[in-house]
Amino acid sequence: MSTTRRITHLIVRLDTGGAETSLLRLIAGTREQLAHHVICFGPPTTLGQKIENLGVQVSWLNYRRSGPWVLWQAFKLLRRQPPDILQGWMYYGNVLASILAWCLRRSTSVQIKVAWNVRNAIVEPGNDTWMIRSAIACSRWCHPDLVIYNSFAGQQAHQEMSLRGRQVVVPNGIDLTEFAPNTKIRNEVRTEHHRTSDTWVGVIARWHKGKGIREYLEAVKLLRQKNVPARFFLAGNGLTLDHPDFAVLLKEVGLTPCDLDL
Repeated sequence: MSTTRRITHLIVRLDTGGAETSLLRLIAGTREQLAHHVICFGPPTTLGQKIENLGVQVSWLNYRRSGPWVLWQAFKLLRRQPPDILQGWMYYGNVLASILAWCLRRSTSVQIKVAWNVRNAIVEPGNDTWMIRSAIACSRWCHPDLVIYNSFAGQQAHQEMSLRGRQVVVPNGIDLTEFAPNTKIRNEVRTEHHRTSDTWVGVIARWHKGKGIREYLEAVKLLRQKNVPARFFLAGNGLTLDHPDFAVLLKEVGLTPCDLDL
């Protein structure tokens, strides 16, 4: 009988993002010690394919096609392959992990440990949709065995929520062999954009108020007023003038598109 501990990860989507990439790296680094299984409520993605290429099962439930029935599908999967640990990823996955674990305990004799993965350092209701706010509210009534934060700032931001369970901080790690200066690529990009000697100051993120976009733009405005010789740019989903909220924020801060490289 195998003594390898089984861990099932619950995540809503597997698009390219910080949490999703961390899941991929976690699995890649521990697949020899743990038996991983991923249940994704969204449709198949390229990042999910990378996880499957590691020899790990990814169950695609695709809520767009199945609707609320994905919860029943997830329950059946867990009942058929009960893990030792059920780990949720981000607010939706965390709450669903607690709910499904409770249902399994009620219907079977299997005792499953529940771990949460909280990857948000700013809790401001105005920054999130009503669905995320609802998930955060539900979090207050759940009892996970372990809450994992990826930063001490995130742990502190959630103290007022009084999340139950043992808490631990596991900081994000950066692979310095992958993210290292590359002079060749640097020169190619600068030549392509005709900016061979300028200083570049930028932000790479998706559009979200919690990403510090306003703070960056305010810093750009200050540096422009001081005539600092630099090029300022933003890159990421939603960081274009086509996004109405971003265009409004740009105007509120007092910048024009000419002040940035978009």
